[in-house]
Amino acid sequence: MANLLHDQLPKDAAVYIEHSNEVWNFGFSQYTYNKLNAVDVCKTTDNKDPMCSIPCPDKHSPNSTTPCIDSEVLAQRRHLQRLHETVREFAVVFGEEEINKRIRGIYAEWTRFPDHYNQTLTWFEQAYGHGAASKYLLPWRRLPTSTTTTLGTASRLCLQMRRSRTL
Repeated sequence: MANLLHDQLPKDAAVYIEHSNEVWNFGFSQYTYNKLNAVDVCKTTDNKDPMCSIPCPDKHSPNSTTPCIDSEVLAQRRHLQRLHETVREFAVVFGEEEINKRIRGIYAEWTRFPDHYNQTLTWFEQAYGHGAASKYLLPWRRLPTSTTTTLGTASRLCLQMRRSRTL
């Protein structure tokens, strides 16, 4: 896919990459697929994968070293990890310098629970290094949770997203 887009798109066109649609939504099969795969990886890698080896957030034991076994947290981490891997695969074709220029990783999560974002992005920085989120993910500001009801149309939503994005 990266080769095809690189060869066929105009040189000034950007490629927006999202791991999947509504991976957070338990009403869709991709939620189940992602969650089961996250759990399977952690069962088979002896917790060496950063998705599993970095402890889950725990306000009662913030210094815990116990590998994460919370399937919801693992699913959130896998969602961002797969996006990171995909952006890296596109960078092989487009060039590292095109990350966040022509190759734009979009991390989408349910905004009703901002702690999910914060915890997963904190994990991402721990797993892939300080600054990894700003390097591999398109910067953005969180839209209000009422976006879908107050904006109405897709074009108005896109306009709001453009206005709220930070560079």
